[in-house]
Amino acid sequence: MFLKPPELPQDAAYTSHWCEENVYLLIQSFSRDSSLSEDWDVFAVFISNHSKTVALWNQKLSEELGCPVIWDYHVVAVLRSRNISTSVQSWVYDFDTRLGIPVTFDSKLKGAT
Repeated sequence: MFLKPPELPQDAAYTSHWCEENVYLLIQSFSRDSSLSEDWDVFAVFISNHSKTVALWNQKLSEELGCPVIWDYHVVAVLRSRNISTSVQSWVYDFDTRLGIPVTFDSKLKGAT
């Protein structure tokens, strides 16, 4: 069974360099949709490390393709299917990626390196 992920809301707010605010507003929008909460668990995922130098590839702010952007931290939204029999169980919503919104969790991991 394939569970199609929710589309990015047309009125989704985006402000460059404010990933945590963008994700907060997206999750707030998803939370208002009661039908979405029946099929999906929604998470904010903070990506960072002790040195606050997280390299992410395929970011819109990259100066050229193939080069990473170094963030002190980055925040994405992840939707995980509540139906364990689906073929794709998690989707990533990253406003700053060139990969598309949403992408599968596996695609995001492969595209981030």
